[in-house]
Amino acid sequence: MKTTVLAIGSRGDVQPAIALGKGLAARGHAVRVLAGKSFQRWIEGHGLTAIPASVDSVDIMESDLGKEWVSRGTNPLVQSRILQKLIDRFGAEMVQDAVRACEGAELILSSFTSDAYAASIAEASGAVQVSMPLQPSIVATRHGPTALAAPVARRDSVLNLLFGKLMIEPTVWRWYGGVTNRVRKQLGLPPQDRRAYMAALRRTLVVHGYSAHVVPHPPDWPPSFHTTGYWFLDEGGEGYRPPEALERFLAAGEPPVAVGFGSMTSHDPGATTRLLVDAVARSGQRAVLLSGWAGFGDMALPDSILRIDAAPHDWLYP
Repeated sequence: MKTTVLAIGSRGDVQPAIALGKGLAARGHAVRVLAGKSFQRWIEGHGLTAIPASVDSVDIMESDLGKEWVSRGTNPLVQSRILQKLIDRFGAEMVQDAVRACEGAELILSSFTSDAYAASIAEASGAVQVSMPLQPSIVATRHGPTALAAPVARRDSVLNLLFGKLMIEPTVWRWYGGVTNRVRKQLGLPPQDRRAYMAALRRTLVVHGYSAHVVPHPPDWPPSFHTTGYWFLDEGGEGYRPPEALERFLAAGEPPVAVGFGSMTSHDPGATTRLLVDAVARSGQRAVLLSGWAGFGDMALPDSILRIDAAPHDWLYP
């Protein structure tokens, strides 16, 4: 089948999508992956077709709103408002990227950041949509594992169900309902309200990409909801050769600790660097700094710390 994977997000969203896409390609499917421009070579290096998004996730995270979203991550109400602003600013382009990427697709794989409008694109084109979230679905359950929060975690409680129905489901629809209904109008579909979308989601095949040992599968989710385990992209095998600087650093002393920032940006890279240097010095350890999108640049570091952009975790943590 002609398959489009909508991997809108950071490396943590794209890497499992590549693993899943490779599995589908090995079974004869023609797979293309929509992701940020910075991931294009990586996707193509695994034999999949990359469709570069017009808005790169790193640009979103390095914007003023993106940095505010990261720096104020302890307040869910503030985070929700900032996320709404991010979707208002970048959502229209993200949706148009998805429309373009799904042209001719027979199967559309979406996730949390694209489920709502991907369902409408599939409805208009006749494609099959499968949701592949990397966190628990927003569909309310008595057992607590929603994508955002649960008042009585991992216990059977009507409070969890009410919280999901009255808080989580309306909040997520408020984020994505506007861009979804705009694309529905563009595609010649009637408007959709939250109840209609949630009813459709409950009928959708949902494949959760995490372990049921980490988040147990709620028994009151629809029968079309499944939890399969993680989709690992093993990049640190026999064919991997680490950068020479990393090889030399590892050979020069005791095994270091690794400090990773992934897709987290920093509103004050200097302060973060000073904190890291002080912590490593106090611990008496050496460290590999996986800087990711944190923006550390060329700041001077002591010989006990090596800065690299990234390294395969399955190689770095044997």
